[in-house]
Amino acid sequence: DSPSTSPSHPPLTPIPAITMPPAEDAGAAAVASPPCKILFRTKGALEIHNVPSRGASGGITVLNGPSVLHALSPDGSRALVLKAGVGVVAVDLESPSEDGAAGGDPALFLKGSQGVRSLCYSSGGSYVVTWERPPPKGEGGGGDGGPPNLKIWSASTGEYLYGFAWRLFKRDAWPPVRWTHDDKWAFRLAVNEVHVYPGDGFEKGRDGGGGEVRYVGKVRCQGIASFSLPPSVGGPGTAASDGSYLMSAFIPETKGKPARISLLRYPSGADAVCSKSFYRAEECSVRWSPRGDACLALVSQAVDGSGQSYYGSSDSYLLRADLGKGGGEAVSIPLPSGSGPVADAQWMPNAAKPPCFVLISGKMPATASLHRGDTGDATSLLGNAHRNTACWSPHGRFLCMGGFGNLAGGMDFWDYNKKKTMPQYDPASGADTGARGNTASCAVGYGWSPCGRYFMVSTTSPRMNVDNGVRLFKYNGVELTEDKGVAGWDNAKYAPDRLLEAEFLPAPSTVEYPDRPQTPPQKREGGAGASEDAGRGGSAATAKPAAAPGAYVPPRGRYVPPGARGGGGGGTSLADRMRR
Repeated sequence: DSPSTSPSHPPLTPIPAITMPPAEDAGAAAVASPPCKILFRTKGALEIHNVPSRGASGGITVLNGPSVLHALSPDGSRALVLKAGVGVVAVDLESPSEDGAAGGDPALFLKGSQGVRSLCYSSGGSYVVTWERPPPKGEGGGGDGGPPNLKIWSASTGEYLYGFAWRLFKRDAWPPVRWTHDDKWAFRLAVNEVHVYPGDGFEKGRDGGGGEVRYVGKVRCQGIASFSLPPSVGGPGTAASDGSYLMSAFIPETKGKPARISLLRYPSGADAVCSKSFYRAEECSVRWSPRGDACLALVSQAVDGSGQSYYGSSDSYLLRADLGKGGGEAVSIPLPSGSGPVADAQWMPNAAKPPCFVLISGKMPATASLHRGDTGDATSLLGNAHRNTACWSPHGRFLCMGGFGNLAGGMDFWDYNKKKTMPQYDPASGADTGARGNTASCAVGYGWSPCGRYFMVSTTSPRMNVDNGVRLFKYNGVELTEDKGVAGWDNAKYAPDRLLEAEFLPAPSTVEYPDRPQTPPQKREGGAGASEDAGRGGSAATAKPAAAPGAYVPPRGRYVPPGARGGGGGGTSLADRMRR
């Protein structure tokens, strides 16, 4: 299944589950789909809000009391929440109990988890990994022989299964235990190698019963600092379809030797599928393609040796496995800006389309470009602006490029199929307002809804201790925060610093939202043909009423002489002004 070399997309086989309804039934299809949900974690509670709210306001409180952090299951049905002084508790997000909402603490899910500092789910949601601070070396915490502070638990029962000693926590290497997309194998980072266990191999150590847990394979990689596995595969001919699994391995620069990023295959041996060596690299962030056969490596260094940038230096590389021939290729991605830092790079998430990714590079105003997923060559330039973040909708139809963090918060919304920014229409008249985006200042978190129709931006504490809240935008950039038919929360409740985190819940495995195009604007005259967003969000109520029967309405766009305009012939010519 080699990538297409044609610049145009081949026709796709229609899938019944995502077949678009007729235009007149688009609103009915949207209403029939279940609403998306946003999780709000505040300093005093855990809340769930529906989007669109459809008139319901206030949301649902699923847990009361302060919390430190949380992790969502891959299907969005459960949240594991670390409560200060209590430990990790489980909250059912599908049918929450009344214990947490009433103020009482729910039962402890992970026993002895008061010291947890980080936690996450496995790829398939079957296991949970937690990390705690190791004890000082003088108290039995020296080396691999110390007490385990990296622990593996059953996600269904909360039982402790097995643990390892992992003293030095690094954010770019977390978690050091990762499962393949199907939970068949578990990979653990060790010294100069990666150990491979059966996916359920840690079950032997259940309840600390002394069961022997042994790795069944390993991948040797001298000096490895971090690794990653593709979170998904794209079907036959990619990734694990031949029984092997790809992984990336990063070796930082040491003692004058260049850093290296490699693609390795298990269990085919220790020989790298492809690799790339380079200098000026301390950290590496890997983004996998939706097919799982290629990845983007963004390497960075805190200090720019040339002195041209205060924010350090960065580069990007494309590593691709040729699964048909067993080899691979690693190339440096050519930057349309010529040179400069790489702010972001993200794959288009639809595995059914030819692979491509968007890249934001160069000095501000940065250059955004679209690149081929097989060669890395740029195919389209998306303009220059103060942007540092690219975020695709789940179906890969819409793309938001924003200037978040230390930038002003400007956003552009693109339709990938049309390669154009999307227009914004006046909800009353249906006229094009000329806007092609919006601004979300002080943005900390962001993300698309699972249905791909809404984009959320949050301002949270402790990063920003003022103006906390969540702003909601339509897929084309129209803000919907004040539309209580869509966004049912009140941001004043979270001001100035009450909101800690906000994110959309993943869609349940039983729900598949349709890939819908842009909604056509409502007709200019009257209320007929109004869009489904106007009817749902209350915008139709503000639409201008139709003219009374028989009343003359001048056609829009036709020239009207000054003497025939309203105001009794009050023209603006010199003669008219002299008469007055």
